[in-house]
Amino acid sequence: MPARVGIIGYIIPIALITGGYSLFQTANNTAVMTDINPDQRGVISGMLNLSRNLGRITGASLMGAVFALLSANSVSF
Repeated sequence: MPARVGIIGYIIPIALITGGYSLFQTANNTAVMTDINPDQRGVISGMLNLSRNLGRITGASLMGAVFALLSANSVSF
């Protein structure tokens, strides 16, 4: 995205991605939870959220490390 687009060029794609992710997550949670016994729904719901959060944290950390590694190698003075 060119810099001349400004903040709107950042906000619109983020809003689209966030909306799509929320639609996917709702449908995915419903699909996972329909086959679970009622007495196990709390545990499975917690495990589902834990796995998603660990995935997000790990992904963000790895992408930060990759960015730092690649940007450090491309700096020239």
